[in-house]
Amino acid sequence: MSYIKFIKYMFYLENYRKCKSTPKITNFLNTILYKKGKNISESRKLNTIILYGGGFKTISYAGQIAYLFENELISSNTICYTYSFGAMWSATLLFGRDIFYLFCNEAAKYCVDIHNSWISNWGKCGNIFRILLQKTLPEDISIIQNRLYISVTILTPLPKQRYISRFNDKQDLINNLIATMYIPGWTDKKVIFKYKGEYYMDGLLTHKLNKLREKKNSYVCEVITVSPFTKIISIPKKKNIDNYLIKEINRGYQYSKKLNENL
Repeated sequence: MSYIKFIKYMFYLENYRKCKSTPKITNFLNTILYKKGKNISESRKLNTIILYGGGFKTISYAGQIAYLFENELISSNTICYTYSFGAMWSATLLFGRDIFYLFCNEAAKYCVDIHNSWISNWGKCGNIFRILLQKTLPEDISIIQNRLYISVTILTPLPKQRYISRFNDKQDLINNLIATMYIPGWTDKKVIFKYKGEYYMDGLLTHKLNKLREKKNSYVCEVITVSPFTKIISIPKKKNIDNYLIKEINRGYQYSKKLNENL
């Protein structure tokens, strides 16, 4: 590792706090999130949204959910079932369009900043996610109580699935969002995540969301493409990262648009 990369590794978190999303991405998100779509009858609005995990591939959720906002398919009664990375997207969409817009910008900023710094991010992602969520989530979380169902994996005495839908405060919500995406060594340098006397790991291990797919008036956000962020050998060059993210977000938007007939 070069001296410059070592310095970036040591001071990465502080750099993340200061970095900004590119104007190109911000303008694109603003365009798709705030344009007005067709009027949708109350009967067609979504009762349930299901978001799976998928790591950085879930950036396409920004486009998929933007389409739902555009066409007012999300109501104050919509609930979300989710786990892993999908939980962050679920929480922010239930807070409304403005919070979701802020989160999308922060998520894009995160991808832009780390796309070529994989080694330096091992063991730091949990803190980065906390910063991201602290900056975007409001203090008043009453609007998502009993509407956000986070599937977590409890490890003791034997691994089992549990839905969490009530949160004491913003910090409790963030801790549960970290718990459902916890991967040993990657989220932080610990083997397992301990919270309130229990041990957690990624909700992927025990989730039962597949049983909810056929629920009436439900929409499943699919991870629709394999992101280069998951393969070091195919990470796009820095000068192309803006266009890549926009392409991924737009791919998600077009996916939701095609499914509109079935919503």
